[in-house]
Amino acid sequence: MREKFEKYDLGSLKTAIDKPWAVRRELNSLGVNLNKLYYQYVDDSEALDVMAADWDTLVILDATRYDVFARTNWLDGDLHRVRSGASHSIEFVHRNFEGRELHDTVYVTANPYVRELSEGTFHSVNSLLEAYDTFRAIRPDKMTEEAIAAHEEFPHKRLVVHYMQPHAPFIGEYGQYLQSEYLGGEEVAGARWMYEVVWDPDHPLDVEMVKKAYRENLEIALDEAERLASNLDGKTVITADHGELFGERTRPIPARLYGHEPFVYYGNLVSVPWFELPADERREIRADPPEERDTTTEVTDDQLAALGYL
Repeated sequence: MREKFEKYDLGSLKTAIDKPWAVRRELNSLGVNLNKLYYQYVDDSEALDVMAADWDTLVILDATRYDVFARTNWLDGDLHRVRSGASHSIEFVHRNFEGRELHDTVYVTANPYVRELSEGTFHSVNSLLEAYDTFRAIRPDKMTEEAIAAHEEFPHKRLVVHYMQPHAPFIGEYGQYLQSEYLGGEEVAGARWMYEVVWDPDHPLDVEMVKKAYRENLEIALDEAERLASNLDGKTVITADHGELFGERTRPIPARLYGHEPFVYYGNLVSVPWFELPADERREIRADPPEERDTTTEVTDDQLAALGYL
C-alpha cells in the first residue's frame, strides 16, 4: 500500500487543483483496492471449473458479461448464467489451467497470459501474439483460421479457443471512429485510457459510447465463434474468462469500476455466459504426451498497453 502513496508529489497537487475530478478518481481507486481485501474472504465455491465441464470445443470471449451477451447473441442454443472464479485473465488462466495435466486439450489463444502457463500443461499451445496488428489487437478472423487448422491437426483433442474480443481495443467501425475522433488515433494506449477519460466531465467521450463499441466488438466475436463452430465437429460451448463493468459500484465500499481488475469478485465482473450450441455427434477425445512449446514469443509493452494492462 505504501507504493500507492509514494506516487503523489507537487505535480499531483497541481493536478488536483486543475482537475478535481482526478481526485475523485484516485479516491475511488483507493476504494476499489480496499474492496479487493474484502473479496479475498468471499466464498467462491460456486465458481465454475471450465475444464471439468462437458464440451469438445470451448470458445472463450474475453471480458464478456452475461447480460450483454444475452441481449446480443443470435445463435441457437442453450444459455445459462455461470459464475467465473476470476475477474481478470491472469486469474482465470491460473485457476483453470495452471498445475494441471490437460494433455487431451489444445489451447489456441490471443491472450498474453498464456506466458503464465507451465510447460506441458496442454498437449499443444498455439499463441497468436505475433499476429498483433495495426488495430492494436489480434483479429478474431485470424483466431478462427488458426483454431480450424488446430482441429484439423489434432482431431481427437478438446480445443480451447481464447479470442480477445469483446475486450478493448475496439476493432469495429464505430470503435475505430471513437479512437480516431475522441482518443487521439492510433497513439492512444487502448483500453485503460478509454475507460479513464469517462471520469472527466469535460471530455466528450461518455460511457454509453464505450458500451456501444463494446457491443460491436462482441458482435464481431460472435460472428467468428459461429464460423468456428460450423467448421468443427463435436459440442461447442461459448463462455468468458470474466465480465466487464461500466461504472457499477462495487462492494462493500461503493467504489465505481470501469473495465476489470483482478480480485474483484462482484456482479457483472464474474457473471458470465455458458452457451451450449447444439451438437449431433461428439468428438472422440484422447490424451497424448504434450508437444514442446515455443516460448520465444515475447509480449511487448505496446501490446499490454493496448489491452489496458499497463
